Amino acid sequence: MRRTRFITWFFLALSLGFFLLRDFRVALEMPLLNWAAAQFRADQEAEFLNKPPPQKFPWVERRFTLERYVSPEELRRRAEAGDARLKAFAALHLPREEMGQDILRFADQAIAADPELTWVIFSLYSVDDPFAGPGASAGQVWARVERLEAFDPDNAVPHLLRARLLRAARGDDWPSPRDDDYVDALAAQAEWRQAMQAAYASPRYDPYDLRRFQLETAVFRQQGWDHPAVVWFTKLREPFRPLLFIREYGNFLTQKLGPEAEAAGRLDEALEHYWQAWLFGERMRGQAQAWMIEALVGEAIQGGAVERLVPALRQAGRRQGAAAVELAWTQLQENRRRRAHEISLAQTRSNWSALWVNVSAGCWALFLLFTLACNFYLYGKRWLRPQKQGRLYRTMMVAQNYAPVFLFVSGLVLYVSFLPYAQTFAHYMTLEEPLLDLEGLIRSALPVWDAPWFG
Repeated sequence: MRRTRFITWFFLALSLGFFLLRDFRVALEMPLLNWAAAQFRADQEAEFLNKPPPQKFPWVERRFTLERYVSPEELRRRAEAGDARLKAFAALHLPREEMGQDILRFADQAIAADPELTWVIFSLYSVDDPFAGPGASAGQVWARVERLEAFDPDNAVPHLLRARLLRAARGDDWPSPRDDDYVDALAAQAEWRQAMQAAYASPRYDPYDLRRFQLETAVFRQQGWDHPAVVWFTKLREPFRPLLFIREYGNFLTQKLGPEAEAAGRLDEALEHYWQAWLFGERMRGQAQAWMIEALVGEAIQGGAVERLVPALRQAGRRQGAAAVELAWTQLQENRRRRAHEISLAQTRSNWSALWVNVSAGCWALFLLFTLACNFYLYGKRWLRPQKQGRLYRTMMVAQNYAPVFLFVSGLVLYVSFLPYAQTFAHYMTLEEPLLDLEGLIRSALPVWDAPWFG
């Protein structure tokens, strides 16, 4: 009996010792994270379908956001006394509506201290309408855009930002994409066309996702906020950049300027327009460093170009060039289908793995409750009615002896199952070489089934 009692307390101590392991504590939170992801996905679907939002449980989401560690007010206070990176981080993560002035001030201070952070301007202006925000000043907006263009002149993204802001500044006066003559109406937008032409002629397409991720991970580690679920959910809730207008200029080249040049007998000029659309789509598809949606937009631009480019090349007598473009397009489509199949298989495996981890977490919690219930019953029984020891008492005695063993085994299974996710997350958090698949991090860093993706 004494030996059995020793084994019982030994395994109970080992089981509770799992709490000393951070990865184990994170693994226990996975069922709650899956619930938060389901809430987020339901909000997305309701917004897309114009339905009323479902009932929310804000305390669940707050547990997996920065508010777990720091409130917006505290983040602002820390940024005031912090270095350039913390100021830039605050500019990216403070609430825009309540702290718009602070965001711009922190961004300007960060750039003044470290000009390499000038890319933050793109993250500030690439989603919302800066002309309608707090403290909006057209002069300051355009001054910041010019600073970004001077900072990275060979990148298409600053020029794309200028083009998008030109549209935003026009508001409802901008031609509607629903109009039949929309492509023709774009021809009258001289300043917009100039910005888009500069973007399509740029040799690089870099939306600064890698720089932003490296900045955020550095601050997360420095401040002790690098909880995997917080990092995961922060990236998941990152505002989505509008990309449709980028394709619109590709359509303008292939449906307006190119055909008009062909009709006027200027075949070489038409080929330049088609080639420009094709090559920009290639750069956007090949240099995108984060989300699949950008690669898909680049592919769509190439798809519009190839329909005009191949016949024009044949008309110009460049049959080998036409064959090369057709082959490249065929391979691109095949690669996309293969990639989609691989992602589908990976998602299926991820879902099963996530289910296993979450069931393991649930089993450990149940065994812990059962172990505690046995001990409460037995010690309460011995204190209140020690003279009566029936069948239930004897059964609970046996359960008390062996429940910690099952508790330890379930905890070990949970820890070992979650360990690959923890190692993947640790790898990404310390990665220094270029990150080519940020969406892959979202898929593989935590066991969340059917997570909402960006692309």
